[in-house]
Amino acid sequence: MTGETTVRTAVRIHGRSTQRKALRALLDALPHHGGHLLVAGEPGLGRTTLLRWAARSFRAGPVLHLGPGPDGGAHVTVEQLLDTLRAASAAAPVLVCADDAHLWDAPARTALGRAVRRLSTADRVGLLLSVASDRAVAPEFARLPVVHLDPLAPSGAAALLDDATDGVAAPAVREQLLAEAEGNPALLVALVRRLSPAELRGHRPLPRPLADAAALTEVAGGAPYGPSAHARDLLLTVAAAGQTEDGTDVDAGLVHDALRHLRPEPGPGPHAEPGFGPRVGAGFGPRAESGPGPRAEPGPGFPAEPEPGPRTEPGPGPRAESGPGPRAEPGPGPRAEPLPEHLVLAGDRLRFRSPLVRRTVHATATPERRRAVHRALADVLETGGHRLTGLLHRSWSLGGPEPAPASADRLAAVADRLAAVAADGAVPASHRLRATAYARSAELTADGARRAERYTAAAEQALLAGRPDRARPLLATAARRSGPI
Repeated sequence: MTGETTVRTAVRIHGRSTQRKALRALLDALPHHGGHLLVAGEPGLGRTTLLRWAARSFRAGPVLHLGPGPDGGAHVTVEQLLDTLRAASAAAPVLVCADDAHLWDAPARTALGRAVRRLSTADRVGLLLSVASDRAVAPEFARLPVVHLDPLAPSGAAALLDDATDGVAAPAVREQLLAEAEGNPALLVALVRRLSPAELRGHRPLPRPLADAAALTEVAGGAPYGPSAHARDLLLTVAAAGQTEDGTDVDAGLVHDALRHLRPEPGPGPHAEPGFGPRVGAGFGPRAESGPGPRAEPGPGFPAEPEPGPRTEPGPGPRAESGPGPRAEPGPGPRAEPLPEHLVLAGDRLRFRSPLVRRTVHATATPERRRAVHRALADVLETGGHRLTGLLHRSWSLGGPEPAPASADRLAAVADRLAAVAADGAVPASHRLRATAYARSAELTADGARRAERYTAAAEQALLAGRPDRARPLLATAARRSGPI
């Protein structure tokens, strides 16, 4: 690394024309009547950027910025807030921006929500709120009209990258940055900021992993921690299970069984760990928060959660191997604990509300706990006959204080088995999963020629999965790593 920066100090907004059009309509109408919008998106997608754009674009009157007090509270009553807003809009329409309103404490959110409901269109107050969608929408804001922020489309992300780097990134580096950022503009900029000019231009190898724990945590605003050891293990297990899934959700039964392997059910007695009934969710009761839209039906042992927006469909090709088979019937846990707010249960599938938060949970876990979770998943999957996914999790569980020769032999054996099973057409697996298996096999392979061969096979499977953006970096890695480690 050098002291030189690789990111321009200011970049344009890319790929948000639909959202800006919705905000512009609110601004243009304020001279005649008031209105309000809720801007929602996962961390890093540009909620603050949009509110700043709206504030700069408003010319018809003053702009007020609402924020909580030092301890997260607004310290005003609903009447005081209404009086302030109406007084400000007496002479001219006023735009009020409240960024990150999900971080306010409950009394402050309640005051703001009630003020919004009591303002009339004649008050000529425009209210723009932003909240992170990596958790349930607070009930105070659940009925507001929403402007959703999704990850940038490939063209928008590419334009942002070119704008941020003046287009000097080498093609292979460019592809890897775009693939790692997954359409998250703040993460993309953070990854570019990590690189020296030589790395950005392809003259030096990129750091591994490119999206490391520090970069993910910076963009996510910190790693979420559950209220108990069980909740933290649940978050990590869902995050780890997602490493082999084609979509964004995972089998709740697989998570349940892995948790039972990770933390065997204690015997009866006053010291039993909460939440460990016959199913993982048995100790999790329904959450108090509600969100827009209909509520999903509760699955066995888990609380129902609202399912906002369309489900992400799996990539092309057959789905990866399913979960490990029949599940035990649910039973009551000793004490009810809410499902962590970052998770959603829909039927028998669990997912993180935010892919970025899922990655952050996995990356920031201690290596020992992360390996233990992958080991538990491998035990369950291998017992159920799911060879490829089981082997992948087994490979991710390797490491720790093992003698070097024994460790090297074990890594080589797992690498060979992964490559062989990935090549077996009789094994039910998607092209994406086979690409992941070949790439992991290559990472564990010491012989340069064989390693390059496996990276090339991973690239072929990525192309078959319709992901040329993943295939090109794999080919570049194959070319660079054909020599001995």
